[in-house]
Amino acid sequence: MESTRLTVNNVEEKTKEFLKLHWRTELLESVELPEAWAAYNLKGAVPYGDRQGCYALVEDDQVVYIGLGASRGGGLYSEHGLGARLNSHVLKWDRSIASDIESRVYLPQDRWTNITEIFTYGFPSGYGYLACSLEAYLISKLDPPENVAKTS
Repeated sequence: MESTRLTVNNVEEKTKEFLKLHWRTELLESVELPEAWAAYNLKGAVPYGDRQGCYALVEDDQVVYIGLGASRGGGLYSEHGLGARLNSHVLKWDRSIASDIESRVYLPQDRWTNITEIFTYGFPSGYGYLACSLEAYLISKLDPPENVAKTS
């Protein structure tokens, strides 16, 4: 029996389901959520890197891991959970290529050498706690192959 490939479209569908369950649009009209997960090709700033949220690691069009970046940080980097998490656990700066911060090139860390793309979803300030729930929801519904800790 062949397993179904987990794609970013699957992640987006389940994110919409999650938001229908946990986001009351009529009460939060002024709060803007991302309409979709943002693609990141390992160059420049991480989309939603200045927010708390979730990320999906992709290997050849298949989502292999869903993670959480929800640290609150401090100072200039307050609530930069996604950027901080990816830069400490997933990415490393390719210092062999001289560049400014906007064109800086990153490489996957050793554990993630096969990663070809990353997708991020960031919650607005004050709603980062939902990132923890979204991560648990997505892992429980989609069962990404590299997520060792499973949720029910």
